[in-house]
Amino acid sequence: MLHTLKNAAKNQAVYDKALNGLDESEKVQVKVKLDFFENEAREFARHNLIDFYKSPAFAREFKIDKDHILSINKV
Repeated sequence: MLHTLKNAAKNQAVYDKALNGLDESEKVQVKVKLDFFENEAREFARHNLIDFYKSPAFAREFKIDKDHILSINKV
């Protein structure tokens, strides 16, 4: 699941940079819609998503803010 989320964050960063006219090498904080990620991770059971959100691996790189997943570090 972490790989799926990192991939979604990377794609969102590319989109945000292009939208804002930023250089590709610049780093930005990324917001991924929670329902978008959950749809991307649909092969995982719902209870696995809840466990994933509570995991240390998730907490090291991301946090949940209302209906978005935010990157802790810039991507």
